Amino acid sequence: MASKSVPENPSVVEMLQWIASRYQLSLATLSRMFETDPSTIRHWLESGKISPKKLAKIRTSFYFLNNAKDPHANERKCPRCGAWRALPDFRDGRAVCRSCETAAARR
Repeated sequence: MASKSVPENPSVVEMLQWIASRYQLSLATLSRMFETDPSTIRHWLESGKISPKKLAKIRTSFYFLNNAKDPHANERKCPRCGAWRALPDFRDGRAVCRSCETAAARR
């Protein structure tokens, strides 16, 4: 049964802190879980900045551990316009969506 209090769009810091506290995981254990090193986990917790690929892994784990469905499972958030868009709306290696790219090119 899904948890009633699972937020729709938690920050990377909130998700990592919840996973670590709920399952009593250290930075080293979290780093093994997400295939990185403890200093990277520390950086994510301090800055909140993370690559879209790693964010997808963390979101998947967070919602799985909460027994809930990710409302943005096959989407990515554009940092420029703030909208959740389907993965094909982003070009490979680009952070912003095609709409924002097109708008920036017209300026």
